[in-house]
Amino acid sequence: MSTLVFDFLTLFTLFAVLVLAAERIGKAASRFKLPLITGFLLAGVLIGPYVLKILSAEQVLQLRIVDELALAFIAFAAGAELHYREIRHQLHRIWWITLGIVTASYLLAVPTILWMADSAPFLDGMGSQARLAVGLVTGAILVSRSPSSLIALVAELRARGPFTRMLLGVTVALDVAVIMLFAVSTSVADVLLRDSEFRISLVFLVLGEILMAALVGVAVAGILQLVLQFGRRLQVQSVLVLATGVGVYAASGWLRETTHTTGPFEIFLEPLLVCMVAGFVVGNLSSYRADFERILKVTGPTVYLAFFTLAGASLDLVSLRVAWRIALILLVVRLLAIITGSYLGGLAAGAPPRIRRLTWLGMLTQAGIGLGLAKEVSVDFPEWGGSFATTMIAVIVVNQLIGPPAAKWVLKTMGEARVDLADGLRRAPRVLIFGLDGQSWALARQLADHGWRPSLISRRPISEDEPSDIDLIHIDELSGAALSRIGADKARTLVGLMGEDANIDLCRLAHDELGVSNVVARVASQEAAARCQQYGATAIDPSVALVNVLDHFVRSPSLTGMVVGMDVERDVIEIEMSNRDLDGASLRELQLPLDVLVLSVERDGASLISHGYTRLQRGDRVTVMGQTTSLDQVETRLTE
Repeated sequence: MSTLVFDFLTLFTLFAVLVLAAERIGKAASRFKLPLITGFLLAGVLIGPYVLKILSAEQVLQLRIVDELALAFIAFAAGAELHYREIRHQLHRIWWITLGIVTASYLLAVPTILWMADSAPFLDGMGSQARLAVGLVTGAILVSRSPSSLIALVAELRARGPFTRMLLGVTVALDVAVIMLFAVSTSVADVLLRDSEFRISLVFLVLGEILMAALVGVAVAGILQLVLQFGRRLQVQSVLVLATGVGVYAASGWLRETTHTTGPFEIFLEPLLVCMVAGFVVGNLSSYRADFERILKVTGPTVYLAFFTLAGASLDLVSLRVAWRIALILLVVRLLAIITGSYLGGLAAGAPPRIRRLTWLGMLTQAGIGLGLAKEVSVDFPEWGGSFATTMIAVIVVNQLIGPPAAKWVLKTMGEARVDLADGLRRAPRVLIFGLDGQSWALARQLADHGWRPSLISRRPISEDEPSDIDLIHIDELSGAALSRIGADKARTLVGLMGEDANIDLCRLAHDELGVSNVVARVASQEAAARCQQYGATAIDPSVALVNVLDHFVRSPSLTGMVVGMDVERDVIEIEMSNRDLDGASLRELQLPLDVLVLSVERDGASLISHGYTRLQRGDRVTVMGQTTSLDQVETRLTE
């Protein structure tokens, strides 16, 4: 026994070293605009039994525990990503499109597998009943999507709007559905492959297994909450969460084997379904959501790296060389299923023609769950599963290559991508800065770096020598008519950096004639500040402001440095909450990134004391602080 343990620890150490090398290869692949996981898969192929032969096929099988650990983790994350509140207004459309894609996937996959009986290696020598079983499993895997890929793309583009929320909803719904469909399909396939007589009792057995898996998932969620409650360190909590996932797989295997040998029928509780339910309960219905999300965020990259590297090492290149045509056919079948299902589903839901035509482009991504299911097949059905899994992994890799660019294009086409060039400029909030001096130029450039659209307004003629990186506008006079002509009444903010009297006039015009509520004016006296404040403007005396900043630097240097922009990795922004799906949601229900802090909520001119139970309303102005990348995600979540 000690020799076996030593051999496994040696193998595990070797694999850990190879994973570190795979990380570098993955990062190198990203320089060529390839997804990271593609680089990890390529690294796995290199170290596997068909290229460099660092790992043998037997050693890859011995590392099955890595698969189980990673698959449980992926299922935990999939459950935690399902946020009911954010998709409730799109449920009708999400339901019909999901149903359309699932139905089309099965209707196209099963006949295709039957048609390919004489050409696919994994179908060699099978009867019609066995081929039907393979068709059912194929249909389930073709349904799978990659919520993580789409979520990352949405965050990158700062995409928001009803189309984006529908895409996210359908993608997550399909990943939830695929686990249940896979459980049903494999159970039915197991009966068909054993040439057992199909009985109606099998349907009730499968439904009972799904119900039992959901109940066990709730129990596992209780275990996870205990881990999160009593764990002291993040590393310890992460190890215990991963160990819980491996325990689910071990318990599922034990139950299946025991009932197969001693009971009247075999009971199999799909571990992916158990873990997904557990992740949903902890991520949505417990008070430990933040701790659980932190573990998923911190531990995830390492888990995915190990999983995809091992998946690459598991690829049977000999079978792939023979079956690449089959992989291409299945790729086309999946594409047709998505196009047909999303169009007919959108038609049944009453979606506009443009959405029916373009929805499929956002649903091509496929990664974690699909790879996991393919590897599950190779274990559950060893006679043909290895060749089948290799073919399906090839399909998934191609989908992961073409999926993100297609989703990026459709989000831009639908006008919901906020970052890219013209779209970003059209949708960025506009600010007009009155006056041309060093401070106005510096302010305009800093606001532009933060995603605003600044314009500098000058009452003197603009010289040709002025820099051209900021929009310059000349006005002859400071009047309501002149300001309306340049769109001041539609700007988010007006900033007065002119003389004191001119700044007071700007405050008066903004209040009395333009209806702009957010005006900032630079003043040099208490009297001028009082007059600006009468018009609802914010008056800033530079000398007093400098003293206050220095005072805060002395008393709280970290926070002050962040607020004034000296910490380039963190920032403070104000967001107007306009997402109707979150109207009435409490701050604790938003599931914001862990490095984001809500500083204040302003409603109808009054500041609310913000805490976890503060409920947001549309029109609230929410001030948040955190990492700049996380702030982009928060802005995407809170706005239409």
